[in-house]
Amino acid sequence: MILIHFKVLGISFSPNGYHLATGGEDNTCRIWDLRKKKSFYTIPAHSNLISQVKFEPHEGYFLVTASYDMTAKVYILFYFYLKQRFVQEKF
Repeated sequence: MILIHFKVLGISFSPNGYHLATGGEDNTCRIWDLRKKKSFYTIPAHSNLISQVKFEPHEGYFLVTASYDMTAKVYILFYFYLKQRFVQEKF
């Protein structure tokens, strides 16, 4: 059983079904190994809660997170490296 001590607002399964990405009110994105039933990497992704996470649907090499801090970020999961940051302009 996987125990989580914060509200999860976004969830995405990897295309191969072995990993799960979650994002929530703790401002981090966690990558879970579903075979071992534990988190194996935590990305300190945003300065506000994460509302959405999504694996790239074909190979799962990229992960996108969106947050209430008005940014979306693209990560290369092989290296857990931030590839691109998008900021919504205020009108």
